[in-house]
Parts: sequence; structure tokens; C-alpha cells
Amino acid sequence: MKIRLIYLVTITFLTAWMLESCSSTDTDNRYVPYQFKQSELDSLVGLKLAIADEAKRPDGSVQERRYYLGDSVKYVLTFSKSKDLLNVSKYEGAHEVWTENYFPNGQRFSRFTMYTDPKTGESYYEGPYQSYYQTGWLKEEGYYKKDKPFWMLPYTEKGLSGDTIFYEYQETGNSESEPINIP
Repeated sequence: MKIRLIYLVTITFLTAWMLESCSSTDTDNRYVPYQFKQSELDSLVGLKLAIADEAKRPDGSVQERRYYLGDSVKYVLTFSKSKDLLNVSKYEGAHEVWTENYFPNGQRFSRFTMYTDPKTGESYYEGPYQSYYQTGWLKEEGYYKKDKPFWMLPYTEKGLSGDTIFYEYQETGNSESEPINIP
């Protein structure tokens, strides 16, 4: 009887352990539906913690809305003529930190990390980026260096990844280009 009880307890623990090891608690990070919540910025304006400013088109529709949070952080939202959010950019001081683009349904299309050269003030893509399908699945991820893609990993809409693509650039010795005659 005692052996049967030990045997039963052992089998129960082994079965529980196997079921636990087979079940996955990891989430799939490639499915990231995201829509920018402009209402959160509007609520800060309502609480007088932020200032909003708008630029309008000649027809009266909002083309751009800027939110100022203190002296250093600014969000710039750009809208289409049909009032759809096109892109959002975040600035810290005069430096653009990131920019996001959106599909007409409000789903994020892409997100790029930005870098602003302190000497020239020029802003360019620098760092990780992601682009998405309209459903929210990750389409590709990669890395930019000075506006040029460094590497890229594509995904199918079902979440399967392809091969990582690495880009190589060759510097040309001659920085001058020959003029092109357009007839």
C-alpha cells in the first residue's frame, strides 16, 4: 500500500511537471497592435500640465497639432485631410527622439529611432526600427545608421521570420557626380 501511494504521488508530480513544462507563458512579441492615445495628451492640456497648439489648412481642418510638456518635451501630430493621424514625432529640446507613422485605421505602421546631430542640427534615422502590418503583426525590424539600413529581419503576416539581411555600403572616392542631362 505504501509503495502504491509513493508511486501515485511520484506519477502525479511528474505529470504536473510535464504539463507545466509544455504550457508556455511566453507571449508572442511580434503581435503588437498599438494606436497612439491622443486623449492622454489632451487630458494633460485639460489639467494645464501641457500646452496645445494647432496649424490648420485653408479649409479649416487640422494639419498639425503640437503639445508642449514643460520646456523640453514636445509631441508633433500630423493629420490627413480626412482627419486620420499620419505620424507622431517626439522631441526633447530641439532633438527629435523618435517618429511613428500610422495606417488610416489608426494602427501603427512604423517606428523609427532618431538622432539629431548637435553640431549641424540635422536629424536622421539612427538606431532600431520596426514596421508593422495593418493587423498589428510585426512586418520587419532592423537597425539604421545615419539614414541607411544596417540590418533587417522580415516577418510574414503569420509571424514567421525570414533571413536577416545585412547591408554593406562602399564609399566612393569621388564625391562629385557628373551632371545628368534631361532632354
